Amino acid sequence: MKIDKIEYKRVINGAGHLEYDLLQYLEKNRATAAQNLKQSEIDYLLEKDIQHRIIQHARKSFFGDTIVLKDEYTEDYLLLKKYTDMFQETF
Repeated sequence: MKIDKIEYKRVINGAGHLEYDLLQYLEKNRATAAQNLKQSEIDYLLEKDIQHRIIQHARKSFFGDTIVLKDEYTEDYLLLKKYTDMFQETF
């Protein structure tokens, strides 16, 4: 999977404080939080330390304008992106 370098940095930086953002999101959106969040996905992202796993396996493209991820980490990246985008929209 090829990802724009700026988008990759935004997602990875946002994932650095995913647990804090989760707590803030739960405080602000108590009524709708249960519908939008799947606890098993959040636990997977935090327990397996997906952010660092993606960082370890990401490579720059030849010209350096995109980041290349192996196919096995594509789903993890998209899941991480889903939650970082969700939390950034609320703040």
